[in-house]
Amino acid sequence: MNKINIFASVAIAAIASGAMLLLPACAEDKASEQTASINQPTEVVTQAPTESATEEASARPTETPKPDEDTVDVLTIKTDSYYGSGTHFFRGYDINETVRFSTNEGLLNDTKTIEFAGNKYDLKYTRTIEYVLLNTVVDEYEVITDNPPASASDREHVELLPDGTPYAILTESVSKINMNDCKTGEDVRKAVELTLKDEIDFSAFDVCKIEDPIPEADYIYYRIFWYKSRNGILTNNYISVSVDPDGNVFALWMPSNADLGLDNVPDNINLNDYTKAFDARLREAYGEKLVKYEINRDSARLTNINGSPCIDVEIAVDFYEDGYTDPVTDLVELAAVIKP
Repeated sequence: MNKINIFASVAIAAIASGAMLLLPACAEDKASEQTASINQPTEVVTQAPTESATEEASARPTETPKPDEDTVDVLTIKTDSYYGSGTHFFRGYDINETVRFSTNEGLLNDTKTIEFAGNKYDLKYTRTIEYVLLNTVVDEYEVITDNPPASASDREHVELLPDGTPYAILTESVSKINMNDCKTGEDVRKAVELTLKDEIDFSAFDVCKIEDPIPEADYIYYRIFWYKSRNGILTNNYISVSVDPDGNVFALWMPSNADLGLDNVPDNINLNDYTKAFDARLREAYGEKLVKYEINRDSARLTNINGSPCIDVEIAVDFYEDGYTDPVTDLVELAAVIKP
């Protein structure tokens, strides 16, 4: 499996799950102090927020009314990231598939040519992909070459939005930087921004995260993410790239090119306003077998599901399972629908 297939698979899973991009912060994180506050580790809870905590939250100045936690719709999402055996407590999911594949008969044998960062790509349609948790549909095209890999999964691909705008360029080298000038991940980030500045407006993003290589684990690539945030919560309006040791910038993902429909999300959106709704949904599912849970606030993403803005989170749940003496841990994904 080549590096394109590796990162395409990882990124598709991450995009499909919406909230699953859990990365260490980069050296220069442009997020505000409020971001750090919102993303601080959540205290492990075994009961709903206390009355004093609710009153304290209510005392904060707001621009729009807070959601009524008792009427918030919470969606359960089935992903491949679970461990443990407790997901059966949901007895079905609101979102059973986070990515769907289909064929657009009207595009069979369709070919086209696009240019990006000085490269020209001759393309042939392969399939259509729907990213359910991003409310986005793209058409996948294979890059036509004289000597394509034998395995279709190892071939280079480009994903295009309906208007032809690139959504992902999954090639061995979208561009190239001089790694001799890069001593740190920050150096790599700056070099990537410089080489792609004519294609991407990096000033539109206010948060950057870098995943450094881990040589001892034979992980030799940099991965860099640029996010737009709302009141300290990351959105799925982001850009990501990978960089190999030779300086090849590859596996470029550009979900920010799609309209997620987040314009009506209030500027003062706060994850704390939805924790009671998440608590209620977990207690409804696990009942007396629930021991405790912890919301991974760093996983929170503002996204769009089925045409509705949502806040998507990952939650670690400890519970008692029949046949086990000690609690079992389950990793679940929930999304609260943000109502106007």
